[in-house]
Amino acid sequence: MSIFKKIFLLLLKLIVLVVSLFFVYLTGLVFYRDMISFEPCSVNNTDLSVQSCGKTSIGLGDVMIFILFILALTFCISILYWFIISFRKKGRYGKS
Repeated sequence: MSIFKKIFLLLLKLIVLVVSLFFVYLTGLVFYRDMISFEPCSVNNTDLSVQSCGKTSIGLGDVMIFILFILALTFCISILYWFIISFRKKGRYGKS
């Protein structure tokens, strides 16, 4: 295999790794923002004021966000493992 092809494949693997890390960051940020929205509601009966309350229960959307976060994390770990294995010269996976 030529040196240019090896460099191209290495850069391609690096780009895929960075994109998967970005997906984990985005889904983690959405999951974090979703979980901090569970705020207690304080009631003010003395004067006329409107206060927004947070969420009160976990819904289907919350579960879907959690599943997407777990899937993105699993994908990132598998891509990282694939990237690290590509540096091995010899082993049970053959020559790279």
